[in-house]
Amino acid sequence: MTNLLALPESQPLWVTALGLIAAMALAALLGFLARRLPGSIPEPSSQASTILGGGLGLLGLLLGFSLSMAVGFFEQRRTLVIDEANAIGTAYLRAQFLDEPHRARMSGLLARYVDNRILLAEAPAAEVPALLATNDGLLAELWAATLVAAPTVAPPVLASPLVTAVNELIDDDLKRKAARLARVPSELFMMLFVVLIAISAMLGHFTQRPVDRIEGGVLLLIIAIASLLVLDINLPKDGFVREDQRPMRLLQESIRAGPAVYDRYRDRGAPAPAG
Repeated sequence: MTNLLALPESQPLWVTALGLIAAMALAALLGFLARRLPGSIPEPSSQASTILGGGLGLLGLLLGFSLSMAVGFFEQRRTLVIDEANAIGTAYLRAQFLDEPHRARMSGLLARYVDNRILLAEAPAAEVPALLATNDGLLAELWAATLVAAPTVAPPVLASPLVTAVNELIDDDLKRKAARLARVPSELFMMLFVVLIAISAMLGHFTQRPVDRIEGGVLLLIIAIASLLVLDINLPKDGFVREDQRPMRLLQESIRAGPAVYDRYRDRGAPAPAG
């Protein structure tokens, strides 16, 4: 039963889209053919119009609720990208207080970590497990390097901010993993699609004029596309709509330019200019 409820999210988006549109078309055709059954009412009653309107209202409610949840989770993932970029950047800047070889080791690990985070955010689902293993390995290396480097910091008061920055970086990794697991419940999508298919059947049964069927079909198609967009936003690993990685890319460029920038006053051997 659980696998059936998760069916819309477990398939590629285009497969779900084709299946949903085909099911809607089939339901509309069956509803139209049902008009020819013995005892079928040739003219739609006011009660039938009320039922159809109530179904559309329920459909709008389900769509609005699922869209609100999906956008909320998407915004959370987007904000966490910025928070993580800031945490990594802070750790990188504080690592510049270290003496060699700790400074080069920490800086190199942080640079590799940023590169892997960008790949992890944009990789297909099949490549995610390997990149996650690399991610966790780099975090372990970073913490091990921090434990060795912190006692060497002079003055010692600067060691605590470095440890805090690396600890926040590790915390943000867990936050982003948890945010990618937060989804709109599969039951809500299944209910949304079931109602959409049922309304397609009612539309085929209750409408008489071809122009009404065309207009109703276009409306349901738009609602179906909107539903698929919500489903796409809800799939952080497989969907087309993903959180923007530009903050991490800006950090990547900053780190790559870092050593040349941060060393311009280091070991110059010349007195500082007056004033």
